[in-house]
Amino acid sequence: MDLVVSELTYTFSTIAQALAGAIALLGAFALYRLQAIDQGLFDLGRHMIDSFSDRPDMVDEFYQGRYSSLLEKIASHERTQTWQANQPHNWTRLQQFRRLSDQRARLVPSLKRSIWLSLLTMVASVLALSLVGRIAPVSCAVTACLVAGVTLFVACLFWYYRLIKSMLE
Repeated sequence: MDLVVSELTYTFSTIAQALAGAIALLGAFALYRLQAIDQGLFDLGRHMIDSFSDRPDMVDEFYQGRYSSLLEKIASHERTQTWQANQPHNWTRLQQFRRLSDQRARLVPSLKRSIWLSLLTMVASVLALSLVGRIAPVSCAVTACLVAGVTLFVACLFWYYRLIKSMLE
């Protein structure tokens, strides 16, 4: 039974520590990427919004960071329809703005999902660590805890992969 207690202790403490380190590192990279995206959106949008200085609602959307709503308004505005032919620099900015906005829209939920799943798995691991003495004598409980822990760990790795993929797009 001492061997089972040691195995459970090492397994769950390793899971918690590995996820804490991984989510800290990935979180730092994701926040750096989000800052770069936000700066790009601001720089591109500032130039585009000059064409709509007579539309305070659009200017407000931009400065409040409601980019999806702003994109809808810009795309439906008659001035935008002439950009491709008459103002190719603004048309290019609009396309780049749309691409960055889409990247941000994919990155944020992926980051949130990764953080929450990691926290859930770490809390479950710490809880399992506190119950090792009660789990170890029951072989089906040992198996169930190990399967649950490894499954959650693999799920975290999957969502980390998705997060990394969304950061590199």
